[in-house]
Amino acid sequence: MRIFVKKQMERPDQVSSELSYKLALLPTLTDQPFAVPACVILLALLLVWMFFRFRALSRKYRQLQKEKDVMLGFIEDIGDAFTDSEQVEVRDLLRQVLFYALTTTRSAAGIIYLREPNGQLRVQAISGIFPPLFNVDRSALEAAESRTEYLTHLMESRLLEKGETLIGEVVESGKHKIIECARDDPRLPRHPYDFLAIHSLLAVPMRFRDNIMGVLAVVNPTDGRSFNQGDLSLLQVLADQASVSTYYASLKDTLLEKERTDRELSIATEVQRAMLPGELPEFPRIKMAAFNQAARQVGGDYYDVIHVDEQHVGFAIADVAGKGIVGALMMAVCRVVLRIHAAGQTDPVAVLKAVHQSVLEDLPEDMFITMSYFVLNLETLELKLARAGHEPLLICRRATGKVVEVEPEGMALGLSDEQQFSRQIQVESVFLQTGDFIVLYTDGVTEAMNAEGEEWGKNTLIEAIEADSHEGVDAILENVKQRVLRFTGDMPQSDDFTLMVIGVE
Repeated sequence: MRIFVKKQMERPDQVSSELSYKLALLPTLTDQPFAVPACVILLALLLVWMFFRFRALSRKYRQLQKEKDVMLGFIEDIGDAFTDSEQVEVRDLLRQVLFYALTTTRSAAGIIYLREPNGQLRVQAISGIFPPLFNVDRSALEAAESRTEYLTHLMESRLLEKGETLIGEVVESGKHKIIECARDDPRLPRHPYDFLAIHSLLAVPMRFRDNIMGVLAVVNPTDGRSFNQGDLSLLQVLADQASVSTYYASLKDTLLEKERTDRELSIATEVQRAMLPGELPEFPRIKMAAFNQAARQVGGDYYDVIHVDEQHVGFAIADVAGKGIVGALMMAVCRVVLRIHAAGQTDPVAVLKAVHQSVLEDLPEDMFITMSYFVLNLETLELKLARAGHEPLLICRRATGKVVEVEPEGMALGLSDEQQFSRQIQVESVFLQTGDFIVLYTDGVTEAMNAEGEEWGKNTLIEAIEADSHEGVDAILENVKQRVLRFTGDMPQSDDFTLMVIGVE
């Protein structure tokens, strides 16, 4: 970050050239009557003019030099903050800004407001006892154990609207406010204590490009004087440079947060991938194929095949309604619990009840899990399905080539207590025939979206399944996958895509 202070400095030594020019005229004047007295008077006037001119230029030079020193010191400190720290805290940065603001204007107190995303103004840094620019409850102030702490908390908790108080007026107009004598100014409140009296106030906008980011304000010069144009110039330069630094500090925080999020999603993706079967097991008369594609944000999709006993196989598909590493870890917990309770248990309702009981206390309030679990008898081909709020099971009959939806009642895991969950969950039994196949999927398939914002939909999924009803499970899976990918194109998806096809040979 490079910040330059561009100001043309007129040095006092430039005065000598002007004086030389004016003195060069004297010889021509001495040829006139009364030349000597006139020259004396002229010379005296020139000396007086040069004296005041020199003083004015000296003050201007000192002011410019002061601004330069302030900016160099500020830039050096801010540069060190950006270099020495991986993460720049905006509040720490603004406290440094206030330090320079109070030092250069010799003010008793200062404050910085920044705009929130909704446009309101919130205190981000405060130094000294800054008198509130709004009315204060006198009884509450008197009852406070520490008036200073009470006022600081009041200022930090009170949000200002655009146009409210002098601070809001600066944001609304984009122009500074300088009050040299605040005693009779109707825009300022009258506080009952002398230590809250405002004698002089200066507030300047903090701008970045055309955006008003906030306001920097100082009150009451400690030497008893009033703020002047020199103070305004210094404070505005400081505020402008601070705005640039604050913007880039916030940008750096955003980039660091994105990096942390990317790392979290990477870990969550690895956890999720480890939960899925590396290779699908083989069983007599059963053929299986599965596909999972993670979205940009990990949703926690999961499918599994469980050896229940020598005669039964369990099939599960689930989706955590939660993102990131928390969702992936909760799905890992769910997988472990499911496998423990599924071993030797042929009743899918009993399995889901046990899973619900095990994960209920550990699920965060804003998270739940949808799951379908069915047990298939390898000899009789009886399928018993229990569903905890998941998508319906689709069975395509070989004889008709049509899809049948199996959708027993049931609530998602984590949405109710044990008694309510047990009352609602049901089991449905279906017998399969040779050539039938089953499709399990998550809502990332049916809710896949194209660039026009249209969803692929369950009806389109059923049409795709029926179109290849006489093909093998691999062909059916590939057909559905390619249709979805053609539909979505390059449109990034917000949820995982999981599909599993099970056929009876």
